[in-house]
Amino acid sequence: MKLSYLAKRPVERTIWQTLKPFYSLTSGRYFNITSEGVENLPNDSAIIAQNHSFAFDGLFTSLALPKQIHYFIQREKVYERNIWNHISFWALGLLPVHVDSKMSREDYQSFLRAQDYLKSFPDLVGIFIDGPAKELKIDGKIIPKEEREVKPGASALYFRVNQDINIPIIPVGTWLPERIAKQLWQADWQNRGVTNSYLRRLLEREGRIDYQVRVGKPIYSSDKRLQGLNKNEKKEVLEETLKQEIIRLSQAP
Repeated sequence: MKLSYLAKRPVERTIWQTLKPFYSLTSGRYFNITSEGVENLPNDSAIIAQNHSFAFDGLFTSLALPKQIHYFIQREKVYERNIWNHISFWALGLLPVHVDSKMSREDYQSFLRAQDYLKSFPDLVGIFIDGPAKELKIDGKIIPKEEREVKPGASALYFRVNQDINIPIIPVGTWLPERIAKQLWQADWQNRGVTNSYLRRLLEREGRIDYQVRVGKPIYSSDKRLQGLNKNEKKEVLEETLKQEIIRLSQAP
């Protein structure tokens, strides 16, 4: 099995390079996607830890950055929502995991795949540290970034791969106007979906919407903030550091 998905990597890259111009063109009709701090990305592999602004964060961040990103993605209602999602997300090398149940054998395989992407290719693996979009709303209201719980997936992957090689984790903050974010979250919450017709109506009212991707400084295992600590202390310091950096990076300009 390991050979099959490692051999599949060139196919994933070709598919992404083919689809990226199309996604850039269609997204560009409604959003002005820009990036800052791209020079902080290493030439080799890295883990991307970022916040959720709305449902398309993974796609827009992938469009803004020069390297393909293999995101962990919610298996229920997203990866397995329909056959098109399943095929396209599989082809792009996304990593499905369950969020409504304990880690399954399938989830563990996604975790192993992420490690192999990082160790075998100069790839980026992305994780939303505040969890899936469905957990960021209470009764339709967005939970403020400062109050969101940091999920353990990013730090677990970071410390696991760094047992063998030195791979950084990079905080990434995404931003779009808060009033727009609320409307997009609300559309998703009410199960209308962020459809083309919805975006066209939004475009008529608001014009093209600014969406910014900001890349922070990479954090390596040699970082002085992680020295002289036991395993649990390192985990706590890393997760708090990522949270504060991402909050800073995702502030309004």
